[in-house]
Amino acid sequence: MFSNQRLNIPSVEECPMLIGIMRRSAGENGWSFTSEYEFKSLLNGDTLLRTQEKSTRKTLLRELIIFKEKCDDNEQALVNL
Repeated sequence: MFSNQRLNIPSVEECPMLIGIMRRSAGENGWSFTSEYEFKSLLNGDTLLRTQEKSTRKTLLRELIIFKEKCDDNEQALVNL
């Protein structure tokens, strides 16, 4: 999450968004070969996108842990190819 002074967005509260980035799995079909990375929106405003829950510190932390586990599993699968 960040604010961007160049875009005249002084605070995160004006447009909070959290995006997770991970490498795409080698077995995944239907993705563009222009990028080996997958971008997933995790949070928009105060809502977690995967569960549609209101974000709290606890729910956001849980969401980040789940995303990290998915990244770790994906990296392990890529290593085992």
